[in-house]
Amino acid sequence: MTKKPISIEILRILEYSDYLSSQELFSYLKNKNIATDEKKIRYTLNELHKEKKVKKVNSKWRITEKGIESLNRAITFERAFETHQILEYNLLHSTFDLYNLEGTVPTIFTTVDKDKVDLALELIYEVFRSGLSVSNRVCLFDEEIEIGGVRVPEGLMGIGVVSSLVHDVIMLNIGLPLNPEYAGLIEYKNSSPSRVVELINYKGTTINPGTLLLRGGYTSVNKICEKGEGNAVIGIRTFSRYGIFEAEKEAQVAKSRGICSILAISHPGSDTYGFINYNRGLMILSAGINQFAPMWEMGFDLDLKLKRILIDFKLFKKIDSLI
Repeated sequence: MTKKPISIEILRILEYSDYLSSQELFSYLKNKNIATDEKKIRYTLNELHKEKKVKKVNSKWRITEKGIESLNRAITFERAFETHQILEYNLLHSTFDLYNLEGTVPTIFTTVDKDKVDLALELIYEVFRSGLSVSNRVCLFDEEIEIGGVRVPEGLMGIGVVSSLVHDVIMLNIGLPLNPEYAGLIEYKNSSPSRVVELINYKGTTINPGTLLLRGGYTSVNKICEKGEGNAVIGIRTFSRYGIFEAEKEAQVAKSRGICSILAISHPGSDTYGFINYNRGLMILSAGINQFAPMWEMGFDLDLKLKRILIDFKLFKKIDSLI
């Protein structure tokens, strides 16, 4: 196996960490059996800082967007399993408590021009009214505010919506791990989901499948909101067949608290919108990216952050209070 430069190893550690000191980075690298010393780490960090790939706050370091882009180019093959790594990160670090509606939740984040914020919120509200949202809440952040390691640029407003990964967190909290199998498209007719029409296996993709479907022009969420017909992005999870009752019960609790993107939970062998899973329980979710799909379809310039942004649920407001 080719030995990777120390700079890549440092960026890899920082990508899934909060701010770390050079001493903490040395400990991480030592645990990975990578031979180095603190002097070399400090030198490498300073070089990465000059290239704007990391930033320093007090005596600690964090990766920047430029650093993430550089890392992604350097580890293309390893990113084939990125979706599972993102899920693992969120499951490990999310502190969301469904029953008290508090803690941090996996969040999809984007920025829009300030003069388009009102329209953006109206579009998100229509997605909620159509039953395609993960939750009935959004969070807003003004320019120059940093959230989850992402700074909102000048002249823009940050908008966050709850990711469908929150269901993975909710189910894990009751001891029921979900396994991500596919992203895909589901066709809507008469304002109801009709059949699964496309699937992408999460394994082996370096681009988030939901993003791929959105940017490829395969969605028509606006049309669903307006006419009740079109295609939306879904996520398909499987889980132990012995946990179906518990999954259904927890899904009802989530729905009563405004987290409502589960389209179906079914037993092995059931035909669910044309999809059949023979050995395990099945859960089909409306993907969180649907909440931003109408904006993309209307030509908004969206930079979607789907990776590892966790935001305190208390910062989210009910969408109908913001429009």
